[in-house]
Amino acid sequence: KDVKIKLDLLGEYCVIYSAYDIYGNYVSARYYFTVVDVVAPVIQVEDYQEGYIYNVKLGQKVTISYQVSDNVTPEEECRVAVMVTNMTSYETSYWNRSDQDEGFTLGEASFFIIEEGLHRVTVYCRDNAGNYTTITFNFMVKA
Repeated sequence: KDVKIKLDLLGEYCVIYSAYDIYGNYVSARYYFTVVDVVAPVIQVEDYQEGYIYNVKLGQKVTISYQVSDNVTPEEECRVAVMVTNMTSYETSYWNRSDQDEGFTLGEASFFIIEEGLHRVTVYCRDNAGNYTTITFNFMVKA
């Protein structure tokens, strides 16, 4: 007989198969397994597309509006960071939502780029299971 089980919660499970015959004999078997989250979260960034280069003026405030979602981890528990790398010197500035860095709130990160040249912006999101995703775009900064 087919039995269907819905496993929508992460964790360890045990399924016990049992059988009886008409003489009262009994046998059982156990099957242990673990349901894990292997799906990376999703990042959606407004106004910027991955891989593009956007022109900004030196000292201009840049605001990244984003949404993150995950199949298991609630949005407020996802670890979100924004990294801005100067592609000439490879110096990186880092803002982390969970550390409540200034200019960084749920759904938005704001910062100033104070050096000319190409800067790579990476938005990173990790769920509670350790799955992560990134989205990257670039700013060309000129005076």
